[in-house]
Amino acid sequence: MHRKGSCGIDRPGHPEDLRTEHWPRIACPVLLLSGESDPFARVELLRASVRLLRQAELVTFPGVGHGLLSVQDAAMDHVAAFIRKHRL
Repeated sequence: MHRKGSCGIDRPGHPEDLRTEHWPRIACPVLLLSGESDPFARVELLRASVRLLRQAELVTFPGVGHGLLSVQDAAMDHVAAFIRKHRL
């Protein structure tokens, strides 16, 4: 299965139903950016689940919700550094 884009780590309204079963099979580098107040990608679930990925970096932004507009410059700096690091 190949997916592009993003999806929540759990099904809306069902926090016990995580959608991470395929994560251990992801071999490419993964960068996760999330606001620490994001109700759709709860930071405690991300921190626990990121360990399932082989090559992952999690960057969180305190006081930020689902949209990263207020920290977009910092977020893009992380993206650029990630791309340089992994030569993507």
